[in-house]
Amino acid sequence: MIMGLDSYGVTVAKEFAGNCQVDIRLTDSDWKPFKEADADLNFAHWKNFYCLHAWMAALYYKKGGSGHFNGDLVRLELADLERLEKELMNGEFKAVCADEELFSDDIDEIMNFISRSRKVISEGYAVFYDSWW
Repeated sequence: MIMGLDSYGVTVAKEFAGNCQVDIRLTDSDWKPFKEADADLNFAHWKNFYCLHAWMAALYYKKGGSGHFNGDLVRLELADLERLEKELMNGEFKAVCADEELFSDDIDEIMNFISRSRKVISEGYAVFYDSWW
């Protein structure tokens, strides 16, 4: 049985996130968001977008994450979004795609996510990437 990859952009109150860069816990044991987190667990959603996942995994390990990158969250700061945008625009992002083809719709979707993320960060939220295999 082949499992699919579901990836999410998640927003959370900046105060709740504090300085956490990886592995923040946003839900209780019943998968309900903590009220004080003021979290949107479905800010963005991608299905089987392996290129984006590979890019986020590299960011996760760069920020101190460890183990198998599955169900772990990594924070996207403004500088991370700027780097992602730059790599998309200059073609560097395609290097993480391996055999997966990157379409203009994929780029547009990520650029929209970057734009929306910048907006919610300016409104006092933190943005994280989450995934599940």
